[in-house]
Amino acid sequence: MKSQKLVAAGIFLWLALFCGGVVFAEPAAISIQGKLQLANGSALTGSRTYRVRFYNAVTAGSQLGGDRQGTVVIPDSGRFSLIVTPPSQILNQSTVYYELAIDSAAVPDGITADDVFPTRVQVTSVPFARNAGQLG
Repeated sequence: MKSQKLVAAGIFLWLALFCGGVVFAEPAAISIQGKLQLANGSALTGSRTYRVRFYNAVTAGSQLGGDRQGTVVIPDSGRFSLIVTPPSQILNQSTVYYELAIDSAAVPDGITADDVFPTRVQVTSVPFARNAGQLG
């Protein structure tokens, strides 16, 4: 029994020394997910362009960094998932919101004013990311 405690203590000490120098960082990307439907209730599908902008306010405010743009392929379910690397300017802000636009025309024609979602979404951190950022 005593030898098991010594082995456990040795392993713990080794882990503490080895892992003590590890630097944890906040994840470099965020995930935006949703489901898109047309006015008639059917799913919006196909290859669609998207644009994400970050702001310091839920309405008006200032844009933080440049546009994040790309293309997403939306399957028959209408569900999409975007992985976006936010601009470094969001790290200095106490509150950040993103504005999403996805080409929603029956025949894709690029991002227009009609493609911008009506409300911005607050960016939040999971506990892991907040704690990891403080460890660095």
